[in-house]
Amino acid sequence: MLDRPCHCPHRSLHHLRHHTLALLLASTLFPLGAAARGRGAMRTPRPHAVVYVHKRGGKVNLRYQPLRRGRSFWLTRTSKPPTALQCTADGRWVTYAEDGKIYARRLMRGGKPLVLHTLPKSLWQVHQRQLRTFIRNSPSGRHVALPDPQGVRVFDLKTRKSLLIKPPTTGNSKKKVRVIHPARWLPGHDSLMYLTQSGDKGTGKVNARVFDLVQGRHTLWFGVLTRPVDEVDGYDVAWNDAGTRVALSLGVRRGRKRSTRLKIFSVKPYKELRLPRRLRVGRLHGFDPRLGDIVFTARLGRAVAKVWSYSFTRKRRRLLDIGYLGAGRMVLGFYPSRRTALIAAPLRGKCRGRTKLFKASVRFRQRSLVRWARYSEIVATDPTRSWLIFRSGSTCTHKRPVLYLMQADGNGLLRDLPARFRALRRVAPADAALCPRAPTRKRRRRRRR
Repeated sequence: MLDRPCHCPHRSLHHLRHHTLALLLASTLFPLGAAARGRGAMRTPRPHAVVYVHKRGGKVNLRYQPLRRGRSFWLTRTSKPPTALQCTADGRWVTYAEDGKIYARRLMRGGKPLVLHTLPKSLWQVHQRQLRTFIRNSPSGRHVALPDPQGVRVFDLKTRKSLLIKPPTTGNSKKKVRVIHPARWLPGHDSLMYLTQSGDKGTGKVNARVFDLVQGRHTLWFGVLTRPVDEVDGYDVAWNDAGTRVALSLGVRRGRKRSTRLKIFSVKPYKELRLPRRLRVGRLHGFDPRLGDIVFTARLGRAVAKVWSYSFTRKRRRLLDIGYLGAGRMVLGFYPSRRTALIAAPLRGKCRGRTKLFKASVRFRQRSLVRWARYSEIVATDPTRSWLIFRSGSTCTHKRPVLYLMQADGNGLLRDLPARFRALRRVAPADAALCPRAPTRKRRRRRRR
């Protein structure tokens, strides 16, 4: 898998390449999130409900279904299918795309949906199934980052106002820069980071900028690729828990040569940190919260791909042996707190387009999540990527696959979902999302006179 030019799941708006469909959907569902940064499963509460697209009687409906107790109801009823469903971290809103527009709708109060942004027709027609990659909800659940030709557009769900963030100029109007989408939110903050490339087109240097919504200005700028490149067609970002170090994995093209670059920086004080040259880095998995080491998939020389960690304090690499990673297998998430990994393997032949999920422990062999299943694929995840719903079938054309709810790091037993969730057997992964419980307002007691 690491022989591919770019192993980042995120693509720029104009340079999405064709990957295996199963791995593209899996990596879109599992960008670097809270789970990859090592937050334990006990810190993330169980999701409250699932929102999914339900097709029935020639109409497409958006349905809200609680996982345990509660009332299920329809959110929308339309003839145009919505896609790219995501729930906000506070559980109040669900964002989705429909007919070239991006909407946000309250889950409990109802009312008309908010129109956040209108996409160009060319973008909607070509990339409507990958739009979840470019729509980013903030960790607080208040803001939504959206792609825009001029920069990054941020919509405030509380004030219902949008802000267009443009990269600052250097005073020379002839010197232009272009934004590499999508933007990334910093963990636990209403600040986002985005990449820019110098020049309106062609080769250029790549820089990173951080914009703080509270202060309303750019608070950080640093160079990522000082040597000009032709194209950056995907990137991943990971911050350590202290916010002092940031790692970027970029898919880069220079001429006919494509490669993956891993850049690590110390923000306070600013300094670029370098890895050993023998490691051919692929996918980035974040920082180990206990040791502070960077975790990534890489090849050492001509060896098979493995998961490694590197300590900049001890200047030493360490092999985290989780088994064989050839034949296109992708590590969706590595969880340092439990020393486990979630792996997706693409299937071939009659099952082409499907995946099989494996759970791997350090120094142990990979084991299938469901031993009897021929395939197992992710259907929906929560905003923190700590919980997931997946389905498993005994054959490639199984009409009634079994649905499971589990924690992504493998903590706890699998939970079979009852018959009322049978509509999820046929739902596409971009058409379902797990939602946390929204906070309830405390009623003020009236004082007796």
